[in-house]
Amino acid sequence: MNLPLDPNLSISALSQIFQATTNSYKPLFFLALLEEIKTQKTNVLTLEIITKKMLVLASYPCCYFKLNFGKQDQVLSHLTSVGITNIDLSLLSHKTITNIENTIHQNYSNSSAYELLKYVPFRLLSPFFTQELKGLADGQKNAKTKQLAEQYFNNTKPLYKIQEHTIELHPDWHEYLMNNLSIVQAWTELNWLHYLQKKNPNTPAICNKLYPPLKRESLTTQRKFWDAFLTKNQTTCIFTNQTLTVDNYELDHYIPWSYVGHNQHWNLIPILNTANSSKSNNIPDKKYITFFTTVHKHAIDFLNSLPTKQQAQFIEDFMLGLQCTEQDIAQNDSIIQSKQTKAIESLTDMADLQGFGDSWVYSVKTN
Repeated sequence: MNLPLDPNLSISALSQIFQATTNSYKPLFFLALLEEIKTQKTNVLTLEIITKKMLVLASYPCCYFKLNFGKQDQVLSHLTSVGITNIDLSLLSHKTITNIENTIHQNYSNSSAYELLKYVPFRLLSPFFTQELKGLADGQKNAKTKQLAEQYFNNTKPLYKIQEHTIELHPDWHEYLMNNLSIVQAWTELNWLHYLQKKNPNTPAICNKLYPPLKRESLTTQRKFWDAFLTKNQTTCIFTNQTLTVDNYELDHYIPWSYVGHNQHWNLIPILNTANSSKSNNIPDKKYITFFTTVHKHAIDFLNSLPTKQQAQFIEDFMLGLQCTEQDIAQNDSIIQSKQTKAIESLTDMADLQGFGDSWVYSVKTN
């Protein structure tokens, strides 16, 4: 993806700001900068506000989706220091975002978050002064970059110059960003996505995990199938061993939605309301997998009794998710259960490595 050209600006320098990115700070800083431009319409931006926006932007990818930001990255530590890890991010609403913003604002002054500004405002300007900074030690680059940005602000036209508490965008750059905001933001998000994909090679659907999922796809179609199944088949909850009815179950993502990022049938299971609440975003102990695949075996038997038109979405989900054939589903023998078991075990192991709570076991709460 190429940035719009401008004969009066060094677009080539801007296009290099994410080169040699070793942590999340550059893309988060620039995304926060763009957000601030969008809302304030000014070329003088407060660094503290940008830092707070960085933390808001990082909260869901880091704490809810549990994406790895890199070995050297300290964003999770900074989010912890402002209290974000104590917020229930599974309550997906605009109110939750407001709660995040308020929590960061209240705790910022006593947190470690200010450390995010130690290098990133200076390093983003490096492509504008490649020759001048060449050979300098890291400890010398901040002061030199600040001096160069001030000295050549009206000639070289760096993106901004750095003051003690603010950055001042060059007026030409401010105009460029305002005129091309949607394109530049998409370009930045693409670089952010590529960075996260590199750090999380085994994680599915990363493109859906950059921002809070304030509106998730409905499970209405999937629920209709399980309603029909439970009406005609006596089934017990795989976690509580209690009988399920159309009125007492929730449709659960066995491997959490916040990891898989989809609503495919092969990962869904009806469970008792209380079990769903208790399980939350945790991964069940592997002892439950056999119970899970057994329920699905009965569900596929029921599916095969339905008119062909009603089978389509269910069959497609199994074919895509488990790499099985339509004939495998029609026969419904050990092949499906084996593939489903392997898929669940593999996802369990990978999600565990990413920080999702594993080995969850249902227990009855006592007063």
